[in-house]
Amino acid sequence: MGPGSGASVQHRGWVRGPPGRDRRRTGATVRRNFPLGEPIRLSRYQFQARQAERYRDGRILLAGDAAHLFPATGVGLNAGMLDTVNLAWKPAADIHGWAPSGLLDTYHHERHFAGARTMLHIQAQVALRRGPLCAGSVLGDG
Repeated sequence: MGPGSGASVQHRGWVRGPPGRDRRRTGATVRRNFPLGEPIRLSRYQFQARQAERYRDGRILLAGDAAHLFPATGVGLNAGMLDTVNLAWKPAADIHGWAPSGLLDTYHHERHFAGARTMLHIQAQVALRRGPLCAGSVLGDG
């Protein structure tokens, strides 16, 4: 994990940037020494932009990160919660016999479209952050 890798190190209650950063410079900037001991967790961010072809295949239903991975974590959490809200009552209705025919099939059509739309928005935001030279490749035009 080097500078610019998107990596972070979490210490007990403190987060600092990629390893190799000058701790003295950070402390001098805010005029405090931070209690940076041994890391308790190391993580690396990876750009993820994937979506399952189908959210339903027979008795298998996908929601959240199993159905889609977005490069922005907050959006992924929101999309996963919306998947769950859309899906939660449908199997219950089917099991209890008050679901109309094909109700479970509506889940794929409703949430796959929403996931694809969210993916396009996130990829556009990433392209804008990277600048005009990368925009085409991130949006799938290059």
